[in-house]
Order: sequence, then C-alpha cells, then structure tokens
Amino acid sequence: PEPNSNARSTALAVVQRLKQVAKIFAIGITNSVDADFLREVSSGGQENRDYFRSTTFRELATIRDQVISQTCEVVTTPKPSCGDSIIDLIFVVDGSGSICDPPPRATTGLKGCDNWNLVANFIAKFIRQLQISGTGNRVALVTFASEARTVFYFDEYTDANVLSRWITSNLFYPDGSTFTSGGLNQALNDVIGKRGDRNNVENIVIVI
Repeated sequence: PEPNSNARSTALAVVQRLKQVAKIFAIGITNSVDADFLREVSSGGQENRDYFRSTTFRELATIRDQVISQTCEVVTTPKPSCGDSIIDLIFVVDGSGSICDPPPRATTGLKGCDNWNLVANFIAKFIRQLQISGTGNRVALVTFASEARTVFYFDEYTDANVLSRWITSNLFYPDGSTFTSGGLNQALNDVIGKRGDRNNVENIVIVI
C-alpha cells in the first residue's frame, strides 16, 4: 500500500489520530496487498472483521455483504443492511496508478479502467444497502492518489439510488502515486467535524 517505510510510518501516525474519532475498517485488493498494513490501519486488527482481503477486483463483490455486516454490526435477512443503526460513513479510496496496473491501463480520466469501475460499483452497491437519508445513515467520500480530495460531504446526498448512480457514472479516476496519509488526513481534517457530520453519531471510515 505504501512505496517506502517513511510513507508507511506517516500513514500509520495519521491512523492513530483518526482512531480517536472514528472506527476504521480496511480493505485490500490482490495478493500483493500488505496484510500487516491492513491490520494496523484497522481499528480492531482482526481479519474478516476489521480488515478484509479480496484476491481480485472482481471478487470485491463477494466480500461486500460481510463488510456491511461488520460496519453496521447487524445482519438482516436476506441482505445485510444498517437497519436501525445510524452511522456517518466515510469511504477513503485509493485512486493511484497501481489500481489500473498491470498494462494495458487507461489514461487519467473519468472512467479510469475496469478495476476502478469495479471499485466504484462496490461502493455504489454498498450505499444502496445502507439506507442513507438526512436523518439516518450519511455517507462522504475521499479519493487519494498524488493528492487527496473530498468528492462529497455528509450533507450532499440523502438518496441512496441517486448517489449510487452518480458514483457509477461520475467517480473520477485521479491516477498518480499512492498518498495514503493524504487520504486519511483529508478524512480527519476536512470531513470529520465538518459539513453534515453529527456529534452524536459514530464515525466509520472504510479505507480501500
């Protein structure tokens, strides 16, 4: 997840601050993912509860219900959802060049590549099961590559279908290097405690 030990240490330092105000889940994709890094990023450090691994981007769909169940701490039938739980959920998503490796890969742009679209579909379907609303669950999203950016805040979308369609059609692929600490800092300093974040509702961060 990080190109060198200094970048890794910087990211983990931000993680420690973020854990003081949010519960963190981590998702790693492909067999090259650093499981130790995922464990340290997550709040609980237990695989398949606090952090998850998907061997391919296409297999992200197979762990979605499991991640939702743990995020909302409730399982319903037939599909997991947040039910009566109310959370403020932030997705922090890696949009660096490694997402679209190995070649052939798309140039920087809206659609990115197949892998980026699979990540967008994962998030969109997750949100559809989340039952978001103005008074219920809320969602914000941060992407990071060479720079970090808040794509939308908690107060911008209250309809799951509208938001999921927007994500699958418009989530921009930034490309660039892997600036994980920047993404985590963006969630900590630009999203938590800002627009639409509620003091009496638990903050959840899912790092992909």
